[in-house]
Amino acid sequence: MHHSQHVRVRQLLDEVALGGLPSFHASFTAPRLPAGDIRYQASQGGGALYDTGLYPVRAALHLLRPRLSVDGAVLTAGPGHGVDTSGVALLSTPEGVTAHLSFGLDHANRSRYALQGSTGRVTLDRAFSPSADHPPVLALERNGTVEEIRLDPEDQAARAVGSFARAVRRGDDVPHGPAIVRQPRLLEEIRVRAGDLRKAVR
Repeated sequence: MHHSQHVRVRQLLDEVALGGLPSFHASFTAPRLPAGDIRYQASQGGGALYDTGLYPVRAALHLLRPRLSVDGAVLTAGPGHGVDTSGVALLSTPEGVTAHLSFGLDHANRSRYALQGSTGRVTLDRAFSPSADHPPVLALERNGTVEEIRLDPEDQAARAVGSFARAVRRGDDVPHGPAIVRQPRLLEEIRVRAGDLRKAVR
């Protein structure tokens, strides 16, 4: 959330550039890894939800605010794995704005989200794992035309660490505090709603 691409999308929402009641669609998936990879170890907190699913959940919290609740979820375990290797979740706000999230560890690479409102749509590729030299491009569709909003490259990892360090030095509240608290609870709600492949962490 420290990358300017997400800040710019949030600005478009605040400006009502997409119209009312947008829906959010996000997907973050990665190819299959070697069987012994830590991501497949339940005792180490492995699984698609905690590895790739938390990114779409965090983006939904940033863009739609913390009052999200889980309406439905499915987690699937791949053959030979004791953890979830793919999943989908449907979240919503009290106003009826929905977030459709998909994630996985057994798929082609995909890192994308889109917001669609009553009058426009914005799409962002390489949303969750942009390299430090990647120049983001937001595709804003309105009135039958597509506008490309080009941004400068940024190192989101360095910006996140810098933001945390500044908050510690100044004694400030951690940035995005409400969303940070809400995120693990939403992840647990997704796991419980999906019927859980293992006991939910409390």
